[in-house]
Amino acid sequence: MKPTLFRLCSRGALLAIVSAAFANSAFAATAGRVDFVFGDAALRGSSGQERPLARGVEVMDGDTLITRNGRAQIRFTDGAYVSLQPNTEFGVREYRYDGKADGTERGFFALLRGAMRTVTGAIGRLNRNAYQVRTPTATVGIRGTGGLIEILPDMATLIRGSSGIWILTNPAGQIDVPAGTSGIAPPDPKEPPKSTDQRPSAPPPPQVSDPTFRQSDETTASGEACVITATCESLASPPLVSGPGYHVSFAWGGNTDQWQIGSSGSPTNMTFNGSSQLTAWTDRFSTTSFSGTHVEGGSAAGIVAWGRWIGSATVLDQTSSQTLTLGSNEGYHYVVGLPTASLPATPGVIPFTLIGATNPTGSDGSFAPGVLVSGNMSVDFVQGSVIVSLNPSFGGGLWGHSVTNMRATLAGQPSFSGGGGTVVDVGQVPQSYSCASTTCSTSFQGAFFGAGASHAGIAYQITSGQTVSGVAVFKQ
Repeated sequence: MKPTLFRLCSRGALLAIVSAAFANSAFAATAGRVDFVFGDAALRGSSGQERPLARGVEVMDGDTLITRNGRAQIRFTDGAYVSLQPNTEFGVREYRYDGKADGTERGFFALLRGAMRTVTGAIGRLNRNAYQVRTPTATVGIRGTGGLIEILPDMATLIRGSSGIWILTNPAGQIDVPAGTSGIAPPDPKEPPKSTDQRPSAPPPPQVSDPTFRQSDETTASGEACVITATCESLASPPLVSGPGYHVSFAWGGNTDQWQIGSSGSPTNMTFNGSSQLTAWTDRFSTTSFSGTHVEGGSAAGIVAWGRWIGSATVLDQTSSQTLTLGSNEGYHYVVGLPTASLPATPGVIPFTLIGATNPTGSDGSFAPGVLVSGNMSVDFVQGSVIVSLNPSFGGGLWGHSVTNMRATLAGQPSFSGGGGTVVDVGQVPQSYSCASTTCSTSFQGAFFGAGASHAGIAYQITSGQTVSGVAVFKQ
């Protein structure tokens, strides 16, 4: 059933509808938090009162965000990101998420003018009707995870997907917009949406010296928009300093060298370059060094870093030497950090949000690295449980896996390992990676980093005939 559409001649009338839906609400739910602001931007509450937008401000159900000559990025509680371009109005119409996708979740938004980039989170992953962006001339839904939406001067709605499939609907019809293509809903509601070669025109990211600014409006080498991928995001933080006391988890796979997942023993000694990239590490069992190319990665808060090496990696232990040869479609993925000295005793389930990841790779090197489009972690420190869900995707969103409820048990230590859960094929998965004809196995190893377990990082693998490898980094 197609969603109900509306068309209003006045942007002000549309904003009134968005605000009125919450004018009588006694309580407003927190939907997300502002990750960064640059330039002139404001937040208008459901009461109509407006205040300046600032980093760390909570975004509530019913709020409208306005960028004039500025930009803003919002991180929602389900792991989604929205990046607002200059001269944009974006409303949170109805948002509901309590930490799990159980059918009650909702993410309904309104783009009143301007342009937005987005990577969706848990909402809409299983139930596409739970996520929706309304514009003055169309409704945008998903069977995927990311893209750019722009309202043109004539009020036409122009979209371009960067992964998965967008669904563009108006009163005259509906089209699917796969990753790497564009679609437009004309200003006349009697004309159906159609494919187009036109691309949304988001301006380039500003040149700023503010160390809190995250350049999440950059694009990939192919020109596609991205928001949270580690290739595109720069998390300004103090560099990690070479020395002892770190913990590293790793996963690698290559057509020649097969695959492996593991973590460092204790004691450890890490060597970093000036960009917090891990170049070598030693524990009581072996020494691993890299002489290839560090193709992607990031760091956060001066306590955790992650990345992927291709080329040569040499592993020396007491009796042997092994050299891994990893092509550009393969890699040695790692996440390294200063482990939490003492786990917190906070009761209840604590959500962790994905802040970075490497591009997942396949062990046979037959396709380009993908994108970890979403991931979440929930931790109960008192009960000693960790639950992780991940969604690696390949081929521009054409195929991938939905991995839910991987579990690990804490034993009073900052490090953990686990697996299990449920793996479901998404799209046309190559036979050697498909879970349809065989039971896929999962494995992950990781640790908590920083005071109060502020961050966590895992290396993961999903194995059928071949193996998908990657790392993911989370923050409370």
